[in-house]
Amino acid sequence: MPSCRAGTEVALRMAMRLRVTDSVTTRLVAVQVLIVVLVVICLAVFWNYERDALLAEPMAAMWAPRLQQARAADILSRSDDDASDAADTARLLRLRASAPPDVLNVTSWPAAQRLQEALARHGVAVDQLLLRRGEAGLQLWLRLPATAAQPAPRWLSPTDAPLTGLVGWRALLGLGLLMGVVVPLNLRFVRRLTTPIAVLSRRWAGTGAATLDVEPLPVLDASAPIELRALDAAFARYAGQLLRIERERAMLLAGVSHDMRSPLARIRLAAELLPETPPNASGVATITRNVDLADRLIASFLEFVRSGDQPLDETVDLADTVRHAVAGFGRPEALLQVEAPPRLALQRASRLLLERVVVNLIDNALKHGRPPVRLTLRLDGDAALLSITDQGAGIPDADVDGLMSAFARGDASRGLPGFGLGLAIVQQVVTRHQGSVRFVRQPVGQRVELRLPLDRAVDGQPAG
Repeated sequence: MPSCRAGTEVALRMAMRLRVTDSVTTRLVAVQVLIVVLVVICLAVFWNYERDALLAEPMAAMWAPRLQQARAADILSRSDDDASDAADTARLLRLRASAPPDVLNVTSWPAAQRLQEALARHGVAVDQLLLRRGEAGLQLWLRLPATAAQPAPRWLSPTDAPLTGLVGWRALLGLGLLMGVVVPLNLRFVRRLTTPIAVLSRRWAGTGAATLDVEPLPVLDASAPIELRALDAAFARYAGQLLRIERERAMLLAGVSHDMRSPLARIRLAAELLPETPPNASGVATITRNVDLADRLIASFLEFVRSGDQPLDETVDLADTVRHAVAGFGRPEALLQVEAPPRLALQRASRLLLERVVVNLIDNALKHGRPPVRLTLRLDGDAALLSITDQGAGIPDADVDGLMSAFARGDASRGLPGFGLGLAIVQQVVTRHQGSVRFVRQPVGQRVELRLPLDRAVDGQPAG
């Protein structure tokens, strides 16, 4: 039916344009509610269509004698624009010499065409049908064409036409009751589907370096859909492999770094025991300088390893940690400034690692930027936001991702001391705390924004 198809197309276009949230629950509920509404609308249109088709013949049989009687008695010729003076007919028919105002032409509607055909079979010709909303409801007006005996067409409206609107109060009440039953049932069904997805999402968001000390296991129970349980088990296997790889990598790096310190110490001692003669002085200084450089590199390796396996089991006052890190640089306030609340606690964190992050970012700002360097710590919803701003040239946006990798160095820092592990340590520690790092290049200076949740999720469980 045209009306049903048109309504469906309009509803679908509107649904595609609506900007709903990204929640799977919201989308599934919205789609299923839309389907219910469309089904109800289509059923209402179909019911009206079939009702009008069934009523066409009885209505024609009931109205045709009145119309024929009115024409035979010549009542129409004696009527004015308001009413007929023939009492019996006036009770059954509204009569006009001209078309009523504020009407809708329904002559081409299927129901109207069926009524025309039924009236024609009873000997009454009707060439136009109009719908008008009156004080008592809908009125159906029929135009009788002109004849030799009656040269002017006349308009008639049966007073007992069983007309109702497409959407009446009963239909709205039924739709409301249906929604009252369907929506709660649908919401419960959708939540049974989306709750395991939310559990998996929280688990995956909390999986990484932060959970490498815990053997990953599936978290979904038997009530979850089998497809999601299979996905959960596959992810647990993948996370277990990642755990073993990370443990082996950390063990290898720590072992090599530790074992290298002993030969380096012997090299330093041997160099220092050489005779203090002018020819030896330059060589001893070079050996000592390179040993110190290698020792610092090993210390950076060990620090990088520790940043991946240090336990996160403390309640850390981040405000005090930031102030302590700033104080360690011993710079005047004109060059290094800090603004922080009296206390800002992070749950399930590591003070040692967080202080290392702050120190690395300050050191990076002092080396590659220009003073003054300003640190601002504040509460941002359910997270702590630390901003570190310097007055340097800033890091190009295209280079930011590469600089967060181990041993990566920018072009501007090639001639400066360092091994390219500072920002990699920052990234690893922040990832373990389920936070984020953002570099914002300003017209003058660079701003680094560090966002850390006040409490992080553990093994797919929500924070708290």
